Parts: sequence; C-alpha cells; structure tokens
Amino acid sequence: MKNILVPIDFSKDSMNAFENAIAFANNLGSSLRIIHIRKTKDYDKPFILEKPDTKYGKTVEDFCKEIVEKNRLKYTGGGKFDYIIGKGKIYQGIINQAVKDNTDLIIMGTHGVSGFEEFWLGSNAYRVVSKSPCPVLTVRTGFRR
Repeated sequence: MKNILVPIDFSKDSMNAFENAIAFANNLGSSLRIIHIRKTKDYDKPFILEKPDTKYGKTVEDFCKEIVEKNRLKYTGGGKFDYIIGKGKIYQGIINQAVKDNTDLIIMGTHGVSGFEEFWLGSNAYRVVSKSPCPVLTVRTGFRR
C-alpha cells in the first residue's frame, strides 16, 4: 500500500483515526495525506480559506499545517506526509481525492450517531465506505492501538 488518505474534521474521532493512520503508514511504508473538506451549499458565500475561524483565530490551513508539523517526527513511513483542503459534499470530496491520488486505503473516524436511520442515511463514513474506489478502514470512537 503506497497511499493512505485520512479525512479529518478536527474532531476527537477524526484525530484518533489520524493517530491510527500514522501507525499504519509507518508499518506499511506508505505516504500519508490528510484531507479536510469544507461542506458547502448552493447558497453559501464564496469559500475563503484565508478567513480565520472566529473561535480559534486560525484558518483551516493553519490547523492542517499545525497537525502535519506536530506529527512529522511520529511519521516514519518514508513517503509524502501532507494535507489538502477542499470544498463540497464531504463524502464526494474524499472519494474524488482518493481517485485522483490513486489511494490504496482510506482511514477515517466515525462519529457516534443515534438511531439506525441517522447512521445509515446521514453518515459520511457510510457513504465513503459504499462508494470508495479502495478499501476503507473506519476507526470507532475511542479505539487506540
């Protein structure tokens, strides 16, 4: 496996999946790419990466750079370790990037959702698993290896 893609939304669950992805990439000698997709709707204002989040005073790009830099020493996979930011439907952005990068494995967290219908109809993880061009490893809430 040469390329691993890790979707993050900066939640505890996605960061847990990212930590597990580092271990996979190190063991397999794989490149590791983080992807963050900003959900947009038809009526949204233009997407601006440079606009800081008012709560934290950082941009999405700042957060992604920080994650890569803080974890650079943990990553020993030998390939690329980077990030990409996109916009649109979350699951579609992940799938499109997986195709573009010839991704071999997607590792993503799952958020705790309630109810059968909410999980099966509303979960980005489910949509990625069902439409992905490659295997998808989902990491449940709280799993640590």
